[in-house]
Amino acid sequence: MDGIGIVPLSASDVAPVDTPSQTKAINPSDPTALSVAYTETLESLPDDDGWVVCERAALLELYLEDEILKRLIKHLTDRAAANGYRGIYELGSDSASTETIQAFEDTTDRSVNSSTVDSNLH
Repeated sequence: MDGIGIVPLSASDVAPVDTPSQTKAINPSDPTALSVAYTETLESLPDDDGWVVCERAALLELYLEDEILKRLIKHLTDRAAANGYRGIYELGSDSASTETIQAFEDTTDRSVNSSTVDSNLH
């Protein structure tokens, strides 16, 4: 999958079967491991042309203190943008708090609500 890097988050040691990722599943309680895996994923992409997907990002708020989570979100989004990549952070509106959603919205160019996308597809 050239041009797309996936960083799966999972509290278990294995990535979900349907996740074609370059890294093993990252435990959401370990922001350092997530940062390293994210960087490695960015480095595996073609120069200035790619997407990095962070699956199940809402899990982070279950394991990290608010300030650490906000700094991590800013670090991840800044890192992708500085390297010319687009980042996608799957939150799941039913599982992410308003504060976490806002933290991602504050550091990204745009957010997309899945219910809006679904209604536009029909």
